[in-house]
Amino acid sequence: MSSNGKLEELAHPAYWDERYVSPTEDSYEWFKSYGEIRGLVEKHIPDRTSSIINLGCGNSLMSPKMHEEGYRNIANIDFSKVIIDKMTEKYPEQTWKVADVRETGYSDDHFDRAIDKVL
Repeated sequence: MSSNGKLEELAHPAYWDERYVSPTEDSYEWFKSYGEIRGLVEKHIPDRTSSIINLGCGNSLMSPKMHEEGYRNIANIDFSKVIIDKMTEKYPEQTWKVADVRETGYSDDHFDRAIDKVL
């Protein structure tokens, strides 16, 4: 398969559902872990009461780690129902929603900040 074909696959929830249905990985950080970018988060989101949307959250531990540090108003979205169900089960104290980042279901002014590590 060409690299363009592979990139095309990534744009479909079915690819991600298949990836996440297998329990081979508990979490995966596409870019950097929360520990590696913690300083940037604290610099740009100093108010831990800010409302935050985490776009394309996957099974990253970013939101759970932020939650441990006092960020309590985070909505996590991903278009893979499989991973949203798993993350909801693991971290029920957080908000997890199946949604496409292009159509989140939230109004444009609903959140104070958006996090996008991978898109």
